[in-house]
Amino acid sequence: MDVTYLQNNASLLIEHMRMDGYSASFIKLCRSATNHVISQSVQQAWTSYEDARKWFASAEQFSELTRNDFHFAINIIERFDVLHEFPHHPVDAYQMVRSCHSAGELDLLPLQERMSEFEQALIDKGHRLEYIKSIKSTAAKIIISARVNRWDSFQDIRDHYEASGLSAFSKRMHRLAISKMESFLNYGKVPSHRNAPHCIEDAMPSLGKLDLLQLKEHLPELERYMNEHQYSHDYIRRIVLRIERIIVLAGRIEWDSYQEILDWFRSQDYGDAFITETYTIVRIMSAWHLYGTFPNNRETPHPIWPRENSYSKSAHF
Repeated sequence: MDVTYLQNNASLLIEHMRMDGYSASFIKLCRSATNHVISQSVQQAWTSYEDARKWFASAEQFSELTRNDFHFAINIIERFDVLHEFPHHPVDAYQMVRSCHSAGELDLLPLQERMSEFEQALIDKGHRLEYIKSIKSTAAKIIISARVNRWDSFQDIRDHYEASGLSAFSKRMHRLAISKMESFLNYGKVPSHRNAPHCIEDAMPSLGKLDLLQLKEHLPELERYMNEHQYSHDYIRRIVLRIERIIVLAGRIEWDSYQEILDWFRSQDYGDAFITETYTIVRIMSAWHLYGTFPNNRETPHPIWPRENSYSKSAHF
């Protein structure tokens, strides 16, 4: 492995990164990684940068976080040493003008070229403009980062950012953006806003034994029945939207029973009011789905699914 070019031009790489807006801490990391590559390539008899990645990944003198950061730095160093390409800061907006394929097998250039369609898909599915702006910004950073990171799948991208030193909020935004990017490239659409009226359009066959997709076509029947039995419009809409969300989630989460649905929601750290309403919704869905029984709006309770009074504190399905 010949690192002569890197050895002779390392100072140019560092200076370019400083001028391009990289943080001082990351520049320091890249300088350290460069020095290690130059010295260890001889001592370890590396034949390629893949050997360098394996060495950094297993080097016990570095923390796990530092090893992950080194992985990103090695990608930059390799492109500079082998292709003589300078890196570009991921948040530099003008980089989205450049047409550049990704470094890995997963090529995000098609998404870059269809960014206006991606934005319109988000708008069409009921997302707020502020939210769309955040998703677009995060997606742009991922697209540009893919030019120096060898990502072969969206799971590789998820793993990279989950292992990064980003804040919990930033990691969550990256998870959301990656999910929408993947859906758009694979299916030409993005998941709906969770409260959008057309959320049900995203429903896929249920993963578990509890088949909820069949309820999708019968939702208007439930809505019509509740209207005829004097439920309020707001209550009906809230119930229907929550049922739609559960049907959509069933295509992503393996549920074999309604009890498992309730247990899952309880495990997600929702508030007491949300869990109480979820119990009501699961009760309505199960009675309707399994026994063809509609909600009775304070009429005589169904013997199988009796309503609990407001003083009950131990609701179990």
